[in-house]
Amino acid sequence: MAMNFALPLPPEQAHQLATRTIFSPKEIQGLYRRFKELDVSGNSILEYEECLAVDELRANPFAPRICELFSEDGSGSLTFTNFLDMKSAFSKKASPDVRVVWAFALWDFDGDDMIGIADVKCGVDLITNSTTYINETALPLKEDDLLEMLDPYQLEEIAKQVILEIDPDGQGIDFLAFKGAVDKMPDFLFNFGMPT
Repeated sequence: MAMNFALPLPPEQAHQLATRTIFSPKEIQGLYRRFKELDVSGNSILEYEECLAVDELRANPFAPRICELFSEDGSGSLTFTNFLDMKSAFSKKASPDVRVVWAFALWDFDGDDMIGIADVKCGVDLITNSTTYINETALPLKEDDLLEMLDPYQLEEIAKQVILEIDPDGQGIDFLAFKGAVDKMPDFLFNFGMPT
């Protein structure tokens, strides 16, 4: 494995990036160093597999979804700017309004600006590791663990209960309804984030 010794970002670039994020130029330099450490291939792009080495994503069941959301083409590969946007959006320093926007996007798997039963099923599926999309490097499974996964019927039932609780009319949850539900759960946004 080749070591990737990166020069720091030019100060003017760090200052420019600081104007569009919540990070100081010094924090951006630290994030740039971390990005370059993760960029094993040295091509200035974190391939999806390299993204999974980000500490906050390693044990996060939503890691594939987060990488997909922040990549420009949905591949899960991140440029430094994408990486910075991800870290900024999920930072504890981000405003609650920013975090709720990204939380909604995270759960809106099909991108139709509504969270429906199919979206909830995808989210519950990731949380419970009941599909083959398991990040095996992050969440190694023992054979016994496979017996505890949800079957499709159980997954459907849990998704229906969640939807019934939040969306009794079954019309789908739009952003305002999602924000209203989140406002009633202050711990949700408090815990929704990544350390810098």
